[in-house]
Amino acid sequence: MARVKKGELTEAQREWCRLVVSGVSKGDAYRKAFNKSGASAAAVSKAANRLSNNAGILSYLSDLRALADRKAILSREERMRMLSSSASLCAEGGQVQDMVRCIAELNKMDGAYEPEKVAMEVQALSVSAVLAEVLEG
Repeated sequence: MARVKKGELTEAQREWCRLVVSGVSKGDAYRKAFNKSGASAAAVSKAANRLSNNAGILSYLSDLRALADRKAILSREERMRMLSSSASLCAEGGQVQDMVRCIAELNKMDGAYEPEKVAMEVQALSVSAVLAEVLEG
């Protein structure tokens, strides 16, 4: 394995990380990334374990997983676009109830159902003033 400066990864190490994050086993990822198809199972296992304990690689794996998580989550705009498209398709197909559900969800996302805030002015009254008002009226 090529030696690099502390904190830097070789292209083969980065490829190993990408393969592992994509779901390839550590051993198979090692064989592919480092072109070691003929290596013994013991040698592959030892090398994959060494990679798994490397601080730089652990950091890169963490970064790749975080990036994958961010890409897997639809943004608010993407979700609204999909719901709008679904509502249109439902309307064209005569699926009125599904269209209404899409529009209702869009309205929730857009805040259309938020209660309106109303400012009220309250006059403070003493108990004796309230009693006097009640007895007079």
